[in-house]
Amino acid sequence: MSEKKLTKKEKLRLAEAEARRKAAEEDAERLRLEKEEKERLRREAKEAKEKSEREIAEQKIRHENLQISCELFKTNTINKLENDINLRKDEQWKLYLKCDGLPNPGIAPEMNTYLYLWKLDEETNFIDKGILKTFEVLSLLDDLNSLIDNPLNSPNNLIENWKEVRDSFREELQKRLDAASYNLLRHLERDLEQVDLDTVRYLKDCQHFVLCLWTKLMISRPFNYNPPPPIVEFPEVGISVHLPPRFVHEFVVIRVLWSKYDHYSDLCRSWVIKPLPHEFHKNLHESTLEEWEEKVRIKQEQDAEDAAKLEKSKKKNKRKSHLPTPEPILTPTSLEPSTELPTALEGNSENINPISLNQLQPVNEVEQASMSEVQTSAPSDAVIISVRPSEPRKKPSEIIEEKELNSIRNLRQFLAVRIEPGEINMRRFVILGGVFHLNLLQQPPQPKILPDGSILTSFIGEHSLQPTDYYEVYNVPLPTESDKNANNSEEVEAEAKAKQEAEQVKLVLVNIALPETVLWFEPPTAVQWDSERKYWTTSNIYDPKFNEEKQVLSFRMGKISPIGLATFKFVNLPFQAWEMRPDWKGPPGGIFLSITAATVIVEFIIRANEVCINQLQNATSSALQEHCGIFYPPYKLVRILRQGGVDLFPQHDAYLYVEGVTPKHYIAENHLYNCMSLLCTTYNFSWSRWNLLAGRNNMIMQIREFLDRKRLPNYSMLLVTPLKSIIVDCTEVSQAFTQQGVEGMKFYPDLYMLVSEHASSISKSKFKEIDLILSQTVYFMLSSVRMLSYS
Repeated sequence: MSEKKLTKKEKLRLAEAEARRKAAEEDAERLRLEKEEKERLRREAKEAKEKSEREIAEQKIRHENLQISCELFKTNTINKLENDINLRKDEQWKLYLKCDGLPNPGIAPEMNTYLYLWKLDEETNFIDKGILKTFEVLSLLDDLNSLIDNPLNSPNNLIENWKEVRDSFREELQKRLDAASYNLLRHLERDLEQVDLDTVRYLKDCQHFVLCLWTKLMISRPFNYNPPPPIVEFPEVGISVHLPPRFVHEFVVIRVLWSKYDHYSDLCRSWVIKPLPHEFHKNLHESTLEEWEEKVRIKQEQDAEDAAKLEKSKKKNKRKSHLPTPEPILTPTSLEPSTELPTALEGNSENINPISLNQLQPVNEVEQASMSEVQTSAPSDAVIISVRPSEPRKKPSEIIEEKELNSIRNLRQFLAVRIEPGEINMRRFVILGGVFHLNLLQQPPQPKILPDGSILTSFIGEHSLQPTDYYEVYNVPLPTESDKNANNSEEVEAEAKAKQEAEQVKLVLVNIALPETVLWFEPPTAVQWDSERKYWTTSNIYDPKFNEEKQVLSFRMGKISPIGLATFKFVNLPFQAWEMRPDWKGPPGGIFLSITAATVIVEFIIRANEVCINQLQNATSSALQEHCGIFYPPYKLVRILRQGGVDLFPQHDAYLYVEGVTPKHYIAENHLYNCMSLLCTTYNFSWSRWNLLAGRNNMIMQIREFLDRKRLPNYSMLLVTPLKSIIVDCTEVSQAFTQQGVEGMKFYPDLYMLVSEHASSISKSKFKEIDLILSQTVYFMLSSVRMLSYS
C-alpha cells in the first residue's frame, strides 16, 4: 500500500519542527564554543600574566647582573689598554737608547726627515747599497704597520699621517729599485752576465726581492737573420715569458722584479672595510635594556590604542541605544507564491537568533521552504559584533624582531662593495706571494770607448727606465651566421681556431710557478695592477690555465703592468671544529686553542700578551713552518698568517662571501667571548654540531670544568642567547636539539653569572684571580676567529 502523501500544511509543520531542532542544537553548540573560548581566553590571560611577571623578574636580574659583568669587561679592557700603552712607551724608550740613527716609526717628523735624507743619498741608486737600504726601510715599514694594525689610543689624524708616511716610503723604495735596475742596464757588458754571443742576463736574490734582467746585445747580424720569438725563462723566480713575434728584431729588455711583499693592495678602494653602525658598539647590558624599553613603549602604545577603540565603541553603542526600534519586516519566499510562513514561526521570530534565521536550511532540495530576503533590525538591547576576520596584531617581540631583520638586510646592502667590470674585490680576494713586476724596457744608451781611452755615453730623454710601447686588444673571433649554417662544420671550427691562435700570438704568454712561501688551497687568478685607478684588475688577462701537477699558472696579457696572484680569502671557512682549554703540556698559565678549518688544522698557544702557532697540520707545503713555536703579538701573528694564505680571522663583512653561515648576534657573541676569556683557565669549551643551523640568536657549544685532565667530566650543552645562558638537556648524540634546561636550572643572563654559581670553589678562585692580560689576549683571538658565527 502506497504511503499517504503529506499535505503542504504538514510539510510546513515538519520543516518548522526541524528548524527548531537545528536551532536548539546550534544554540547548544554556540554555548559550548563560547564556554571553551572563555576558558581559553582565561587560560591565555593567566599564562600571559605569568609570562609577563616572569619576564619582568628576569629583566630585573638581567639588568643587575649584566651591569656587573659589562662593567667588569670594560675595566679589563681599560687595564689592558693602559698596559699596552706602557709597553709601547718602554719600547720607544729602548729604541731611543739604541742610537742607531734610525727614526722612531711612530713619529712622523722623524720619518719624514729620514725620507728626505734618503732622497739625497745617490749611493742607494745602485744595487748593492740599495739592498742594504731595502732591508732597513722594510724593517721600519714593518714597525709602522704594527702601529697601524694596533693603534691603541692614537687619534685618527695620527693614523692617517702614518699611512701617508708609509705610502711615501713605499713609493721611494720602488723608485730606488727601478734606479738600481737602470744603472745595471747602462753597462750591459760590464754588469750583466753573458749567456751566449748576443744574450746577457742578471740575477740578484735577497730575502725581500729577486731581480732578473734579460736582453739581446746590439751586435751585427746577418741580413737574413729571422729567429723565432724569444722565450725567456727565469727559474729563480719560477717565471717564463714568451714574447710575440713583433719583438724578434727589437732589442727589448725583460725585467722581472719579484717583490715578496705587496705594497699595492691596501691602496685599493675596496681594501678598507666599512664600519659597523653605532648600535653594534653597545655592550649587552645597553642593548638588552634598550630592547626592553622598546617593548614596554610598544606595549603601552598598543594598550592606549585598545583603550581608545573601546571608548569609541562604547560611545557608538550608547548612541544606538537611544534610537527607536523599528518593527521587524519579514518577506517569506516558498516553492509556491501562495505559501506563507506558519503562525507559530512568525510568533516565535522575536525569540530566534538572527544568525539562526539565516542558517535555516530545508530538509531536502525538493521540499525546501527558503527565505531569500530577510530585513530586520536588532532589538535595542542587542550587541552587534562584527564577524569579519581582521589581521592579528603583532606582539612587541615580533615587531622588534621585524626591525632587527630589516636592520640586518640594510646592513648587508651597506657592507656590499660595488666594483667596476674586471676590478678585484679586496674584501673577497687576497693577493698572495708578493708582486711580480714584469717590464718590457728599452735598452738605455751604452757607453762608447773613444780612441783616446775616454768613455762617452749619449743620453736621450730621462735617466730612468723607459718602457716599450706595448698594448694589444684580444679580439675573440665569433662565428657568423653563414658559419653556423655551413655544412662542413669541421672546416669552420678549424678556421675559427686558426683565427683565435693568430690573435693569441700577439699577446705575451707568461708562466708562473706558484711561490712556495705561501699555502695554496685553490688555483689563483692572475691579476694586474692598474696604477691610474688604484685597483687590481683582470681586464687585460686572457686564456688563463692552471697545471695542477706542476703548480704552474699560465695566461696571456695584452698590457704590461705588475702581476699579482689573487685567491679567495675565506677558503678555510666555515670551520669544521674548534676547542679551547688550559694548556697542560707547557708551563702553567697557557691556553690551548685549536681550529679545524676547511683544509688545515691550526693550534695556538696563548701566553700573557703573546700567541704562537703550536702546530700547523694538513698544509700543502712547508710554508709558515718557520713561524711555529715563535711567540708574536696577536695582531702581528694575524698578519703573518694572512700573508701566508691562512686567513682564519673573518671581519664583520665576511659572511657576505662565505656560503652556508649565519652570523650570530654581534653584541651577544662578543659578550660571550668576554665570558669565555675570563673562564679560559678553568673550563674546556668545544664545538657543537647544533650551532651552525641554530639561527642568529642561538649560540651553542659544549662546556665542562677542566681541573684535572685525568678526571674530566662529560661535556654539558650550553645554549647562549642575547637574553639568557642555560645548560640544556641535550648532548651531541641526541636525535634532536631541545632548548629545555636541565632540571633545577635557574635563569642566568650570561655565561659568567651561570658559572659563578655552579662552578666548584677551586674554579671560582682561579677565574676570579685570572691574569687580565691573558684574558684580554684570549678575547682578542676569540673575537678575531669568531668560531661561533663560522662553525
